[in-house]
Formats: sequence, structure tokens, C-alpha cells
Amino acid sequence: MRRSRTPLYLKGYREFESHPHRSVISLGFINMANNWSIPNWLEKDVRSRDKRCVYCSVKFKDNFRDKASWEHINNKAKDIEKWNIVLCCRSCNSSKGAKKLLDWFKSSYCLEKNINKRTIAKIVREYIKLTQ
Repeated sequence: MRRSRTPLYLKGYREFESHPHRSVISLGFINMANNWSIPNWLEKDVRSRDKRCVYCSVKFKDNFRDKASWEHINNKAKDIEKWNIVLCCRSCNSSKGAKKLLDWFKSSYCLEKNINKRTIAKIVREYIKLTQ
């Protein structure tokens, strides 16, 4: 029996839902694998809240750099809480990596893109207030 070579992202949302190894969410035309065990209720809340990158405010698009990706603000994947889970673009996620948020703001990436405490989304500002 020959297996289908069609990539999962081209097969449609129903096949993603039944995939045995991960759950997948859809942001309109943007599909993302949720490998972080984020509960459905939290996925929905985050998707409805974060329509743009929480750091640089770019509108999510279907290209590699501007595609939405999951972000744990404090870099701890075990903290699956509304205050720690956000959506950001892949560029910001890649640049931030495992850096602490306030340290990352000092990077050349953030300085060039004017990413700082005043320009970030409200949820990230609230996180900073919570942790200071």
C-alpha cells in the first residue's frame, strides 16, 4: 500500500485534528502545530487575543518570518498559563530564543525594530509588571 506524500498542512484541518502525535490550531489560513500541550480553552483565548506579534506588532502572514508561533514569555514550557503563553512572529521568537525578556530588549534586533516595554502588547507589559 502506497502512503500519501501530500504534506499535512495541505490536507485540511480535519486530518490535523485526528493526527495522533499533536493537536493543531488554525488561525484563519495559518496552521500551527501545538507541541506544548496547551489546553483547548487556552488556545482559543490566546488566538482571540493575539492577532499580531506581541513583540513587534507585525500582522501574521503565511510566510516563514511573519507566521505565528507559540511563545512562552518566561521560556519555561511547563508554565502553561494565560499570562505566559502568547503568539509572536517567528522572527521575534527566533531572535528571543532562551533569552530573558528584559535582556532581549537590549539586543540589536529589538533596538533596530524598536521593541521595548512601551511598544509591546499589553499581555507582555502585564507579565513584566507581575515579575518585577
